[in-house]
Amino acid sequence: CPTCGRRRVVSVDENVVLRVGRTRRSVGRVQHERCLACGERIFGYDASRRLDEILLRHSGHRAA
Repeated sequence: CPTCGRRRVVSVDENVVLRVGRTRRSVGRVQHERCLACGERIFGYDASRRLDEILLRHSGHRAA
């Protein structure tokens, strides 16, 4: 884990809650890794891109 250094990282497919200001948005079934020791979430390219697209849509900005 990049945060705590322990080797207890597992692959998961679970919901993620995005927080933008006071607004929360749940995104279903996002594949990522989670550290069982500290709870840190590690998102790969595909998951990060999906979450970025949702945040952009929610904020009203357009991707270039």
